[in-house]
Amino acid sequence: MPEREAVVKIGLNFFPIRIREMSRAAALADRLGYSSLWYGEHVAVPWEFDAARYPGDRVPFRPDSKILDPLSLLAHLSGVTEHIRLGTGISILPLHDPLLTARTLLTIDLFSNGRLDLGVGVGWMVDEYEFVGRDFSRRGEILDEFLDVLDVLWAEDRPEHHGPHFDFRSIGFSPKPLQRPRIPVHVGGRTTPSLRRAARYEGWYGGAETPEDAARIRAEISRHREAAGTAPEGFEMSVLLFWKPTRMQVDAFAEAGVDQLVVTPWEPLTDASAALAGIEAYADELGLERPTAGLA
Repeated sequence: MPEREAVVKIGLNFFPIRIREMSRAAALADRLGYSSLWYGEHVAVPWEFDAARYPGDRVPFRPDSKILDPLSLLAHLSGVTEHIRLGTGISILPLHDPLLTARTLLTIDLFSNGRLDLGVGVGWMVDEYEFVGRDFSRRGEILDEFLDVLDVLWAEDRPEHHGPHFDFRSIGFSPKPLQRPRIPVHVGGRTTPSLRRAARYEGWYGGAETPEDAARIRAEISRHREAAGTAPEGFEMSVLLFWKPTRMQVDAFAEAGVDQLVVTPWEPLTDASAALAGIEAYADELGLERPTAGLA
């Protein structure tokens, strides 16, 4: 029996799209057959970056970059789309409160008819943690406990939690998310702790410049999943690209085990105005399959 041809979904990197065009871009991507759209997060950015903290080209944007709250944005975009999945790419959960965040996430999940994906990570900007009074050195353990709290809130009738970072007695927390057992969690990051964390959840979301790089990440996650006794199926690897891969490159990433490429099919740093045209042209170039009318 011949092996099944490797297929990769095509998602859209939404971060560099101009604010006034975001609604149109989301509706266009939804109509053209993109699988998902993802928007990242930064809560507070220092005006001047300390070169000792961020050597080389570690800072990928300017301090006056226009950055929106991803959850508010995805809530809005859920109302102008029908099919496309909506992802945080990524949300820096250790900067937030789990009860408030859990309530917001389930609200988006319900009103999007179960189209929300929760990309999470610990972030890299020390200043950001200092601005909101959180301990950067403990960000990994905070994220782990935060995700445990989300599971408790979304699964139990009378949730309660007692941990080193979050503590609350039995509470009422309804409704629950539409997606069960939880809103899918996609963990970002390339360090061993991050990949081990990803192996416990539904997916991984992050950058990999080449198919070989992606294959190495996939292999390490698979080893962690095997060690943890996690079922081999049901895991999605999404690779973020700040460029436009050719059909040959898309196929190479698929062969490397990538399930979804989140692409940027225009030049965001030099011509943000080209986003809408780039989204449409790239869908035609790859021959993306348009969703069936009325399918939610």
